[in-house]
Amino acid sequence: MNSEVYLDTVVIGSGILGLSIAYYISKKFPNMTIAVLEKNPTFGVETSSRNSEVIHAGIYYKKNSLKAKYCKLGKEMIYDICKKNSIQFNKCGKFIVINNDEQYSNLIQIKENAFYNDVDLKYLDKNEMSNIENLSHFNGALWSSETGDLPPIL
Repeated sequence: MNSEVYLDTVVIGSGILGLSIAYYISKKFPNMTIAVLEKNPTFGVETSSRNSEVIHAGIYYKKNSLKAKYCKLGKEMIYDICKKNSIQFNKCGKFIVINNDEQYSNLIQIKENAFYNDVDLKYLDKNEMSNIENLSHFNGALWSSETGDLPPIL
């Protein structure tokens, strides 16, 4: 009896990256034999289980950096995969707030950085903030409509 198994590809780790890589390979090469090896009793219990489930817009990364490029691309892919597979997500947005006028220059710097990364942020002044429940005490904010979250995996 021959117990040898021949595999084309082995992916080590069944966290979000390992499973995503295995999925991608299976779609690109449907006849390929793939094995995912995991040391834990189930998938996604190490780093992936400590994920904040935030879908980042790419606001803070340096201009033209790979992090900025792939954060934006990843965000678009996550929303697309969720829509295609009826996975619940919440494109809830995010406020970056300031408490006083001295912090205004920090907001402008963040807004400029986001602009260079092709991320749209809207500035809200104190008057606009006064119309938003629980935010009326802030002096201003940036609104990121592209930020979202996913329900916890486990």
